Formats: sequence, structure tokens, C-alpha cells
Amino acid sequence: MDLETIRRCREDPETFSRVLTGQELWPWQAEVARSPARYRCLLAGRRAGKSRLLALLATWTAFRKPNASVVLISAGEAASLRVLADVGSLCQSPLLAGSVADELKATVRLTNGSTITSFPASMRQIRGVSADLLVVDEAAFVPRDIWTSALPTIADRVRSGGKVILASTPWPVSDSWFREFHDRGRNGDPNVASWHLPSSVNPNIGDEELADMQAAMNAEEYAREILAEWTSEQGAYFSAEEISAAVADYELMSPAEARRRSPWNRAASAPDLKFPAAAGVDYGFSPDSNSVTLISALDDMGCNQRQIFYVSWLEAHQRMEYAEFVDRLITIAKGYQVYIWASEINGVGAAPTQDLRRRLREEGVSGHVRDVWTDNKRKQTGFSILKSAMGSGTLILPRDADLMRELAHLDFERTPAGSLRIGARQGSHDDRAMSLLQAASCMRQMPNRAAAAWAAEYPHTITRRATVMPSKPRPVEYATHFFRSPAGAERGPEPAW
Repeated sequence: MDLETIRRCREDPETFSRVLTGQELWPWQAEVARSPARYRCLLAGRRAGKSRLLALLATWTAFRKPNASVVLISAGEAASLRVLADVGSLCQSPLLAGSVADELKATVRLTNGSTITSFPASMRQIRGVSADLLVVDEAAFVPRDIWTSALPTIADRVRSGGKVILASTPWPVSDSWFREFHDRGRNGDPNVASWHLPSSVNPNIGDEELADMQAAMNAEEYAREILAEWTSEQGAYFSAEEISAAVADYELMSPAEARRRSPWNRAASAPDLKFPAAAGVDYGFSPDSNSVTLISALDDMGCNQRQIFYVSWLEAHQRMEYAEFVDRLITIAKGYQVYIWASEINGVGAAPTQDLRRRLREEGVSGHVRDVWTDNKRKQTGFSILKSAMGSGTLILPRDADLMRELAHLDFERTPAGSLRIGARQGSHDDRAMSLLQAASCMRQMPNRAAAAWAAEYPHTITRRATVMPSKPRPVEYATHFFRSPAGAERGPEPAW
């Protein structure tokens, strides 16, 4: 690469994009990239191209300025690493291949001393970090207190050109700092530039594709996800406020980490003495996903009067073959002691459920696989349990934007018989929500036997339901009495227990 090309790449993000990817920036992307505003706020529909632009501007900032610090924040651990993964892909270009010194789980480091670091929305992790560029992805899902903690990261670098980029699809909460910032730019604040970016700004999406998406979605969903418009929550089973009140900022424990941190003697006669959990499994292939959610009883050292349950791990895989997904479930079972597997058998689920039962037996891994038939009666029972536990503060959810979005997109209606019919809104998915339902139906609600009248002395957050939640939670050590056979599993070829 000649020196003149490198110089032009440092000076111009459009040239940088052209050299790095061989592609021109779209008109709106070029406008955002050139903007001198201190705050750039993007309200975007799905497939509008915001993720590509965020990765490009993060990489360009680190490339053009030695010792620059770029900080990426998003809602949830998985989402926080997605933009960083895009950055990693860009660094495979010949222009940057020699510049990448090391790429850790959450950091890309260039040889010019610049770093690009990804954080989930965690106030504890963000405090004390300095940034020349702060990128907040899915900003509408990031709570206000996290934003106020993140904002000082660029305060001491404003005079030297520190910038903030906020980007998100709409999320209908009444107290939205992201919406306030977007409105500031629309109302002429000289420090804020705002863009409204429906999916149609993607030049690869034309009238025909828009018509197909409109036919596949209801009017409200199309307005929010495609037109990027703020909408109401009419007909939603869970309100955005209800979901947000049940969410806490904490670190998920991966199956590998759970196995590593297990306090039990692995040479003992009972090899499955690991952190316990109940798992809900929902199968899909395309356009749905294979999804698994683990719920564990929280070891809170007696800070809550009721026993608290929380999502200890979740993952979803689109276009993953069922045999490969079952392999993944076995890996999870070797990290956590999954006492109950609530596994869907209707639809495509019967065969992989049988495979899961067989594989657990062959691998010598304990765990009860319970067949569940996800009909309307089970949905009504399961989501009722979920709604009650979230409302009482006895079930804590991670700040995972995909899960939060799926819960918000569950609609309900009354049947002529007087019962509820609950399902994903037209054009939406419910894979994560359904696996959460399956796991939550195994919880056994009870008082906290360790309850004590003293305040938490470890790093923690307190949810809007007044529940104390450790920042690095761990399940109650070997104790499976917290779980039961899935509630509402009334149908299927085998009994519920």
C-alpha cells in the first residue's frame, strides 16, 4: 500500500471504506461519516446498514489516530460483541492486516497503539474508561443510568475531537434518553445531528421487497421495524416497561466458565455436581432459530426474602442443523448440571428431543428430558408464570436486546371460550421467548432459606422491582429442589413427569 493511499484513508472515511472493503458508502452513510456533530444519532429500521457503518467508523477512528480509544457499548453481551466481530472482519483487509497486534475476546488492538473495546451495558465496567469515539448500539435498550455513566468517557476528549454515535431501532419506553437525543437533533440542537433511516435507505431494498415485508407484518410491526417509527404497545402481552423492570445488568456465565468455576471435586464419585439449572429448548431452522435458555436459582447471600431465579445462559442459532444443535446442548450439559430439559416436541421438535435424550444417556450425563407440547394452553400457563415472576421480581432477565424485543412482540387476544391466545406478532420471531417460557415453567417458587437482614456487600444492582442482583451472579450450589416438572405440560405422548 503506497503512502499517498494511506494518507487519504486517514483523512477521508469514504476513501477508507473504498480501500478497505472495495465498496462505496451509501449516501446516508457518507453524510453521517462526514458530520462534524459531537453527537450523531441514528434511528434506523432493520437492514438499513447501521451496523456496517458503526464498524467502519470505529475502525477508521482507531486507524487514523495513534493511541486512540474507541469504546463500543450495546445491550447484552452477545450484542456488544457483534459490532466488534464486524471490526475484526474489516481488519482482515491488507490495509490493516499488519496493524492488528492482538484480538482478544473484547478488544482489537492496533500497532499504532489504538484500541477498540466492546462492553455490554454495565455501569461497573464502563466507569473510568476514556474514549475518543463512543459508539452505543441498540441505544434505545440501554437504560438511562448506564448512559449517564458512559457519557463522561468522552468528556475529557471533546476538545481534541471526541465524538459519540448513538444508533438503535425504536423501543417503546416512556423514559427514553435515546429518543430525547434524537429529538434534540431534529429540533436544531447544534451539538446533535439526527437521522431517521427507514429500511428503504438500503439501496438493495426496493419497492417489491418493502411490499413483501409489509405483507408479512402487521401495521404496527412494519412501522417500528421497517419504517423506524415510534409506536404504541396496543395488544402486547408484555409492555416495554414491564420487561425493562425485570432486566438487570449482570454477566452471563458460559457453560465453559460454569464448569471451570464449579466448586465441586471432579474426582468424586458423583461427577455431575455442578452449578444446577433448568433448560428450555425451542427448535427451529429457518427463518426460526434453535434456542436454549438456562434458568438458575440465585445465590444472593440472603439479600432477598424470596428465592430469586435468573437467566444464567441463553443462546440462539439460525440455520444450525438439529444434530449440531443437540451437540451444543450436550456441551452445555457438561458445563451446568441441567436437572430438567423442557424440550418442545410439537412441530419439528420430536426427533431432536429424542436425540437429546439418547445423547445424554450415551455421554453419561445426568438430566431429565421432559417432552412439552407447546399448544395454546401451555403458552397461556407458561407466559402467566413468566409474567407473574417478572412482576414480583423473582425472575431476572439479562439485558439482551433480541430477547427483550421478542417478549415485546408477543400479542394476545381473547378466544370465544374466554381464554387467551398468545403468539408472536406477524413477521416476528418467538424462539428465545419460547425457550424462556419452557425454562421458567420449571421454577419452584419458595421463600429464600438464606434470607438475612443485611445489605449486599458485593458489587450488585437493584432492579426496579427492588431485587438485589449480583453483577457476577452464580447459581446456588448443588441443589435441584428449586426445579420441578414443566408446569402446563398436559399434552404429548409421555406424561409430564
